Amino acid sequence: MYTLNPSLPGSLCQEDYDLIQSWTQDVILTQALDLNEAGAEEERDMGARFRNRLPELFDQAYDQDKIQVQ
Repeated sequence: MYTLNPSLPGSLCQEDYDLIQSWTQDVILTQALDLNEAGAEEERDMGARFRNRLPELFDQAYDQDKIQVQ
């Protein structure tokens, strides 16, 4: 919940409050759970770190045509 009281820490000015109240987001339901590019890159990096730390669990090389990060 957002407060509109300038004397309180963390409160919003009227303009910011109004902008948040009128904000809408257009979400394509089929893409709602997909990662953005930064998230996909982090997933790939995390996979590489796991592979380096636990090579005995990963006996196949990563092939982006077979395994997709979404």
